[in-house]
Amino acid sequence: MLVRVDVRLEVIAAGETDWQRAVAGLLAPVESPIFYQKQMTHHLLPHIDRGWMAEVRNCFLIRDPREVLLSYAKKRARPLYTSYAADDIPCAAP
Repeated sequence: MLVRVDVRLEVIAAGETDWQRAVAGLLAPVESPIFYQKQMTHHLLPHIDRGWMAEVRNCFLIRDPREVLLSYAKKRARPLYTSYAADDIPCAAP
């Protein structure tokens, strides 16, 4: 019998949950001239100071919103589209 393990708890347990310590780690010296960080807007909660972002050089990856929504829907068993207007939700072409 295959049992689905909820990996969200494992991910949270493995990572830093204190935003100030997480930011300190992101700003710590690295040996490589390029240090990739993926900042996701839904992780930047209102209480998190964004001032630290001025200390790094940024490159923005901008994706087609339809591709973002499709990717989001594939990763979640029950995606919540209540935040989007009906016209924003991509549909397969007939």
